[in-house]
Amino acid sequence: MILEILSDKLIEAGFVPGKSLFLGHMNADAAGVLLRVPHPIPIDPEIPGRYRGEIQVLTRAKTVADGMALAARVQRLLTVNVRERLPGAHLDRCQPQALPLRNPFTESGQIEHGQYFDVIWGQAA
Repeated sequence: MILEILSDKLIEAGFVPGKSLFLGHMNADAAGVLLRVPHPIPIDPEIPGRYRGEIQVLTRAKTVADGMALAARVQRLLTVNVRERLPGAHLDRCQPQALPLRNPFTESGQIEHGQYFDVIWGQAA
């Protein structure tokens, strides 16, 4: 559910699913943004329907400058400090944990930057 919430924010900003926006997997030759959940999201039995976890955001481009610009744009678009009400859910927080880290070149020679976000969200009751 959280990947869909965050991907909707990027789609509103012009990213295109399957072309510049990917969930869970991105082919080696693709450029754009990949959203994935790197670890299981814990369930708190004391607060049903509320979740806190990490989301990994990978951005891939042909040059370092383009990659950094894309990572910075995605960071601005996904950062949330005040509750956003959405259909069937709410997003309370989405904060980057650190600056984007450049990964080794991909098989296709593109530049990839990785970043983790701390996310808190819930399902509407």
